[in-house]
Amino acid sequence: MSEVYKNLFQLSTQVKLLGKYETKNNKCNFTLIDTSISLKKHFKIEAVSIENTTFNQLLKNEKLKKLHELLLKIEGLIAERKPLLRIQLEFEQEKWHYMLIDYLPDNFFVCSLYDITREYRYLEEFENFFKLIPDLFCVLDDKAVFVKVNPMWEKIMGYKEKDLVGKTFFELTHPDEYEETYVNWESFKNQTALNSFTIRYKSKDKQYRYLDWKIYRYQNKYYAGARDVTRTVEKNTRLEKLAEFSNDLFLTVGSRPDIKTIIENLLWLSNSKFCFVNIYNQQSGSYITRYVVG
Repeated sequence: MSEVYKNLFQLSTQVKLLGKYETKNNKCNFTLIDTSISLKKHFKIEAVSIENTTFNQLLKNEKLKKLHELLLKIEGLIAERKPLLRIQLEFEQEKWHYMLIDYLPDNFFVCSLYDITREYRYLEEFENFFKLIPDLFCVLDDKAVFVKVNPMWEKIMGYKEKDLVGKTFFELTHPDEYEETYVNWESFKNQTALNSFTIRYKSKDKQYRYLDWKIYRYQNKYYAGARDVTRTVEKNTRLEKLAEFSNDLFLTVGSRPDIKTIIENLLWLSNSKFCFVNIYNQQSGSYITRYVVG
């Protein structure tokens, strides 16, 4: 190692160590060649000389107890020839790190430790929000494919995450609204947010529910939230039908009413399967009761 590089390495503000590994009989061993000053400060081992020491010798040194966990994780990564691992060290449970190993020629390697505590906490907060939000929530990629969904999808629509991840947003759209939904999505690519729109979406039990969607785009991901408004839509539809029915019924006054149509409307409006109809017989002056099945 050149003197300039050695100085840069040792004075790095990051936790770094340089080593050389060897693999024999499916076992990995390495020698620690040099470390940054930051590593010794981080693990509080400034007074201990650890350069040019083998892995096994380091593990036997009780003064390096805080460093042992990191060394074991390094050994595990090198044995599997993996470059990256997210770790939480025993002696600092409140912190998270990424451990990155750069493999160099002649079996040399550099291990760097990056503090990702703040990013991890943000991710943790997002995950908690994601799980607790009472509406349907999902993350889509730039091709409208489900990447992640929250637990409410199973509660409201019957789908587990594994049922949706990999499917496109359009696969569950009602056939009558597929084209309109696709056009909306294509136009949305040039916007940051898509205004509220309501479509019918197929649930696990093959029924269609009305979902009111709002979608926000950030970089190459789409964050979408939906509220089940099926009851509201059906209630409004019934009110419209009731107003129409009342108007039609009013127009039949003085004429012979279409009993069949009236009964069909009554069954639909009341969401019933059968009803009783009392028909007045003018000749006998009495009512005749009819039992009607929907």
